[in-house]
Amino acid sequence: MLFAVLPLVGGSLVAQEFSSKPDAKPFQLTRYDKRIPADSWMLASMDLDVFFSSKALMKAVFENSDGPDAPPKVLVDLFTSGKMKMVMPYPIIFGLGGDADKPGNSPENNPIVMDFLKQRHQMGLYFNLSQMPDAVVSAIYQQEASKGNLPLTEAEALELFRFIKQTLPPSHFGMNFKKGEFNLAGAVHDKGMAEKWPGKGLPKSLLNAIPASSMVVLGGSLNVEEANEDIQARLGQFLKIANLMQKIESPNEQPSLDLEAMSAQINAMTREMVGMDAKDLLQIFHGDFVMGVGIGFVKNAGGDIPEPQVVVGATVKEEGKLTLLLDALEANGAFADPMFNVVRRPGHLFICTTNLARQLKRGDLAKPIRGDARKALQDNHLAMFADMQKIMKAQARAGLDFLGRDDPEYTAMFEKLDSMILAARFEEGKMNSKLALQLRDPSFDALEFILQLGALDQLDHDSLD
Repeated sequence: MLFAVLPLVGGSLVAQEFSSKPDAKPFQLTRYDKRIPADSWMLASMDLDVFFSSKALMKAVFENSDGPDAPPKVLVDLFTSGKMKMVMPYPIIFGLGGDADKPGNSPENNPIVMDFLKQRHQMGLYFNLSQMPDAVVSAIYQQEASKGNLPLTEAEALELFRFIKQTLPPSHFGMNFKKGEFNLAGAVHDKGMAEKWPGKGLPKSLLNAIPASSMVVLGGSLNVEEANEDIQARLGQFLKIANLMQKIESPNEQPSLDLEAMSAQINAMTREMVGMDAKDLLQIFHGDFVMGVGIGFVKNAGGDIPEPQVVVGATVKEEGKLTLLLDALEANGAFADPMFNVVRRPGHLFICTTNLARQLKRGDLAKPIRGDARKALQDNHLAMFADMQKIMKAQARAGLDFLGRDDPEYTAMFEKLDSMILAARFEEGKMNSKLALQLRDPSFDALEFILQLGALDQLDHDSLD
């Protein structure tokens, strides 16, 4: 059943912050939301008012309005000046699902649909293929089979679809343009992943090993053994799908993908490289890891000399196996570069540049990361934080081009950025994720920033053509 609703939403329409903290006010469905069935298998949402309210977008839309069918100039001037705008105060939600009036099929009975509705993304997408009826697949199959171009039987097509439904968990994603920030947020609702993958959080001993001068930091806390078992089970499902897809493309060929054969190949490769099976390698580490990349400067008569500051750290569970691994890597020349040092402390391994080794041997760094960078790693199971201001300042001081864009206009655009964060956290049967671009000016329109960046990319593309 195809349905469309215009939910009346009170209050703010911005996305929730990525956090495990409860909402200040309990979420309540509007009477329009209640028209959405619990068994929806696809939903899309749009809050078009944010786009209609953007002067920058209106200018982009009307800037080439000089053809015979263009609106009168006076209207263009009114729209682009902000004196007049299209009014669309209600977000739009539309999708595919059953009958919301059927007993038990109201949205309150599906917590994943409710989680999507709570976000109030300015542009959002929800899908749950487990709710998609087999009758839809059968109808598509019969239509295509009548053309004589499907090597699968209908039973095989339905089996392929069931594998896909089992493999792809219910998920939702959305983007939001706010003053001073653009973000993409999403959630994958998978209880198995949420229970098996997360670690206990990064210990201070790893966080305090990352220099405060780092431009980019990464961190993760995973239960590697349970996550590995779960990944192997999921990989088996993917291979079944791939083999059925191969049958469609090459019906006369035998399936070429096998989980056991793939595992044997990986073990043969790791044994040749370091003398251990892949599973033995995973047992060495607890699953907590960090990385910090920065640049320091050494004073010199001829000017400042850039000096890399890099550290990779991990918590260790099997010290004996780690010794065997490091010996094998050293025999293969992995540590031949004098710039990098191996530092071992009880339960810890660090590979770092020489300028950090002495401090790490003693313990914590004198000046570890703090502020937003540290919070990003502390609060999430996987995270990357890039301090764009440090990157731009180091680039200018060192005379380097980290961005690969030797263009003053691009440089000016990236100087507007304060930071970028990519993060994921497991909680309550799901994995929440977020990509956020924070602007230096909290009052600057994020949509205008994206439009300006897109215009530069288009000019660059056109010049290559």
